[in-house]
Amino acid sequence: MGRAFVYVILGGGVSAGYAALEFVKRGVSHGELCIISDEPVAPYERPALSKGFLLPEGMNSFTTQGTLSYEWLIDKNDFL
Repeated sequence: MGRAFVYVILGGGVSAGYAALEFVKRGVSHGELCIISDEPVAPYERPALSKGFLLPEGMNSFTTQGTLSYEWLIDKNDFL
């Protein structure tokens, strides 16, 4: 029989990383969270390269949620 998880995030990318961060902030324990994705790497912050091309006048107001530090990712590796 396979492993059971309490919480499952379907899909990877930036949104999966931020969703996992929220779960961790809310006290999810080791082994309760799983990210299922077709991507070969853990979620990471992708630069907004197309935003400057598509919306050059609005780029100053465009922000992301922030970045996750390498140390945070290493510390929380048990959730990846």
